Amino acid sequence: MTRHHAYIPALGRDGLTPLYDPLQKWIMREEKFKRDLIARANIRAGNRVLDLGCGTGTLTILIKQAQPQAHVFALDADPHYARFVSILTRRLERASENIQGLLPKIFRNAGFTEVEETARLTTFFGTLVLYQANKPQ
Repeated sequence: MTRHHAYIPALGRDGLTPLYDPLQKWIMREEKFKRDLIARANIRAGNRVLDLGCGTGTLTILIKQAQPQAHVFALDADPHYARFVSILTRRLERASENIQGLLPKIFRNAGFTEVEETARLTTFFGTLVLYQANKPQ
């Protein structure tokens, strides 16, 4: 049974979260559309990029591979993905700052409350995350 969250877990239930990435790869051409998004974003060296709703970090990793000199930050509201975010941060770069603060209301309602409003982001990704925004009670 799914507990109440400020967000809807991937695939609608906590227990299905581990199946999300394999299904995305199989059902959608995930890597292709994510690479296309990155190309359109025209990320340059030194840009500060946030992948909001990063999940296991498939997009985060592709961003860093496409532009290794960009500062890439990953954030997800689902605690099941917290360990992936921690691993990503260590793998991608040692970020000395914690990205926390305010976001637009739709993201706050979905449980994304931790992004520093003074963090000067140049690029913002939120792919496949808005459908997980739960209506406020």
